[in-house]
Amino acid sequence: MRADSARKEASEKLKEAAAETCQAWNYRRIGLGGPVQPSPTIGEALKGGFCYLEVKCRRCRTHSLIDLTAVNEVRRKPDTPIWKLEASLRCRHCSEALRGRRPAADIVRLRKEKTLEFEPWYPGEQR
Repeated sequence: MRADSARKEASEKLKEAAAETCQAWNYRRIGLGGPVQPSPTIGEALKGGFCYLEVKCRRCRTHSLIDLTAVNEVRRKPDTPIWKLEASLRCRHCSEALRGRRPAADIVRLRKEKTLEFEPWYPGEQR
């Protein structure tokens, strides 16, 4: 019985740590304008509850969401860092307009919900 409760407690601590890692990375990316590297892994993001990756096209500035739970379907392992996805991100709208030349997209942040609405970084903080 103690082993089960210890495992459950350790699992909760790992989820909290993964969520904190993702929040710190988001803050460094958006709040401070920091670099993409180093980033949490896909597995850490999913374990922390961050299931969506927000990206922005460099040409048309369109924001999109990528479902990280579907990343396994495109042959990415859970231990792949988020920043390694950036090389394969392309804007579908611009590729149709440019007839095949697909401009790259930039990683903006990780999100818990499938919305593109503004989120304050900390409760009570106004930007």
